[in-house]
Amino acid sequence: MEWDRYGFVANNPIIFKDPNGTYIIIYYEEDGKQQGYRYEYGVSYEGDNSFIQNTVAQLDYLIENSPIDENIIQQLATDEDFKWEIVNITLERMHTDDAKLSDGITTLGIPTTNVARTSYFDLVGFKTNTGGLQSPVSTLYHEGGHAYLRLQYYQLAQKYQETKDPNILIELERTIEKMESTTSTDYLNDEEQYVNETYEIPLAKQMGDGIRTSDFGSKTYETTNPFTSKPKGFIGPINLPPGKLPKSVIKTFR
Repeated sequence: MEWDRYGFVANNPIIFKDPNGTYIIIYYEEDGKQQGYRYEYGVSYEGDNSFIQNTVAQLDYLIENSPIDENIIQQLATDEDFKWEIVNITLERMHTDDAKLSDGITTLGIPTTNVARTSYFDLVGFKTNTGGLQSPVSTLYHEGGHAYLRLQYYQLAQKYQETKDPNILIELERTIEKMESTTSTDYLNDEEQYVNETYEIPLAKQMGDGIRTSDFGSKTYETTNPFTSKPKGFIGPINLPPGKLPKSVIKTFR
C-alpha cells in the first residue's frame, strides 16, 4: 500500500488537517477493494469480516480494561478531530523478507497532522527477545500508544495555531526531537522505548504475556485468537483475558 504522508496536507502539516478525520477507522479488503469501517465504542459489529470482529473486540476490551489510569484508546475513539486508521495487512505480507518487526506491524504519521495509520494483522503474536510469548492485543495497544502520542502532538500544534505562543512550538519541537532520538541501543528510538515501557508492558503484565525489553530479537507467529499468546493449532484450554469482558469478546470467543 503506497501513500504519501504529506500529500493530503499540501506539504504543510501544522496548518492543514484531513477534513474527514474522526475516530478510529478499520480498513480491510473485500472483493479486491479497500473498505473502511468506523469503530464506535458500544456499537456492535454485525458483519462477518473476521478482521473487523477481532479488532473491534480488542478495542472494546482495551477501553473497558485500560491497564493504566489514562484511557488512551477511549480518547482515540472519541476525539472528533483526530483519526487513527488501522489497516489490515495479510499474513503473506507479514512473512515477506523474514517479517522483520519494523516491516510488519507499525504506526506511521507525521506528528503534527491529525491522522495516524497502523498496519496490523490481528492474529500475529510475538516471541519476545526475553523468550516469552505476546498476544496480538498487546501489540495493538503498543501501536495505540504511538497513535496517542501523535494525537498529543496534533493537539499541541493546534494550540500553537490558536495562540501563536512560541513556547508551545518550542515544546512541540523539543518533544518530537527527543522521541526521534536514540539513547538506548535496545530500541529503534526513544519513542519506541517510551511506548513499550508506558503502554505495552503494563498491558502485557495484565494479560500474562511475555515482556519485551528490546526492539530487536523478536519473531512473529500466528496465534489462535487475538487475546491469547497460544500458537495456532494449540490443543487445550485457551484462557480469555482477565477483567470485564465486553459483549464483543464474549460473542466472538465463547
